[in-house]
Amino acid sequence: MGDNYPRSWPISTHPPIPLRFDISTRRLAFERSAETDAQWTAQYPNDGIVYLGEHRQPFTISMYHEIRCIDILRIEIMQMRGSNDTILPGALALHCLGYLRQMVMCRADLNGETVYQLPVGARPGTYRCNDWTKVYDAAEENQRVYR
Repeated sequence: MGDNYPRSWPISTHPPIPLRFDISTRRLAFERSAETDAQWTAQYPNDGIVYLGEHRQPFTISMYHEIRCIDILRIEIMQMRGSNDTILPGALALHCLGYLRQMVMCRADLNGETVYQLPVGARPGTYRCNDWTKVYDAAEENQRVYR
């Protein structure tokens, strides 16, 4: 197959978009159900696979890998919930814990976050984020063309 493929997917996610993090807002449910599972897997379409290079080699991009790992951990936690037995996480969950830790360290986000409860009426900080909708749009097009 060779090595004729980009090391990073060359799409633009600019300009950055503001995102206010609010832990009280539930965007996706965590409990196990067919509906919830479908909502989570929709976050990494086609198992997060995109096709790069002249030979259309399959890759997963880090964003999809990370979301998939969070989903795997969600499933493991829900399976362990309510059990009185000592249950060890599976190999895939352990891989995800290590992978997510490495990605957090790699990005070394230096935004300050309060360590105390925010005063009533205060808002958490706003981040400037890459526009992930552009990633989803590009992945959809890539999967349509190369699948």
